[in-house]
Amino acid sequence: MILQENRLKEGSFAEELFIKKKELKKICIMISKESIETAYCFLHQKQRVFEYSDMDWQKDDIEVAIASYVEDMPRELFELLAQGREDFLTNHRRFGNDMKEAVEKLEALCFGEN
Repeated sequence: MILQENRLKEGSFAEELFIKKKELKKICIMISKESIETAYCFLHQKQRVFEYSDMDWQKDDIEVAIASYVEDMPRELFELLAQGREDFLTNHRRFGNDMKEAVEKLEALCFGEN
């Protein structure tokens, strides 16, 4: 059964869900598949090195590389990943957790996993 916007009861959960689905579809259209896949490949590779490295200089280099990448990342993709956190992937204290979260979200977008 296809729900039509004009048949939904105003203020209902179904209307809210329909609107959110429409907004998400719009966001997904603005973010190209290639930009998602590129971000996933880059961040996944850097995250694996970061996770297993015991060299502080190497971890610092990765933070700098990711911060630079984030500056050039499509804004819509960054906003989807960051969920309102302007310092996402650039905060030194949270960097490892942010990167893990970003990779998980990008993986879900690429491969449909939750």
